[in-house]
Amino acid sequence: MNKMIEDAPRINSFAPPVFIVGMNGSGTTMLADSLGKHPDLYMFPNEAKVLPFFMHNLNRYGDLSTIGARRRLADDIGRTKSFWQVNGKTPLVLADFQLDKPGFRGVIHAIFNELASREDKQRWGEKSPMNLQHITALAKVFPNAQFIHIIRDGREVAQSFHRRWRYYPQRTIYRWKKLVAMGREHGHRLGSERYLEVFYEKLTENPENEMRRGSAISLIYLLWTKSQNRLCAWWMPTKFLVLTNA
Repeated sequence: MNKMIEDAPRINSFAPPVFIVGMNGSGTTMLADSLGKHPDLYMFPNEAKVLPFFMHNLNRYGDLSTIGARRRLADDIGRTKSFWQVNGKTPLVLADFQLDKPGFRGVIHAIFNELASREDKQRWGEKSPMNLQHITALAKVFPNAQFIHIIRDGREVAQSFHRRWRYYPQRTIYRWKKLVAMGREHGHRLGSERYLEVFYEKLTENPENEMRRGSAISLIYLLWTKSQNRLCAWWMPTKFLVLTNA
């Protein structure tokens, strides 16, 4: 076991996670894929979708200060479809030494840190659109987490929903208004250091301007690493942008 601990990747176990949120069809996957190209940020490739469920059902696991309770929780999460798929269609199982931090936050960090370490990355992010409805709860569990809310023109979202699933545009627009308003209200309460809104149309037209405006640099500081003078290639559908630390 000591050898396993020595060989474990040296990463910051509580590095601030990044949650990309937004109405379905607003570009959460596009943005996650783009940010995931940074050498220090691991973006979970699927929509996990399960964090709110487990967050609100922790009573079934008992005292998460004990390794037994953390083991049960981690194993249940590791068996869910999204983690099963990302782990090569096999349940994700952590070693006990990886579950050394107590609480729900400790378990979630351990799971995502394991996946991030496989790509030699220091920080993790997740892109489930449904987390838009749980910003406040997630912000309490992860007090240093940062949220990127991507917003797309509701008419385009409605058109996409109708084309893909034959949803009535009126219902989609109603849901879009409710969810965007909820996300903005809850996000703004966190302040500009933890919450950033980006707009799909502006992002695809001029990604550099959109990501550099306002507090974007302090929030998405991981677009470049000054200490190592890195360049980060950041893919967008319309161009291939290289950001520097100049």
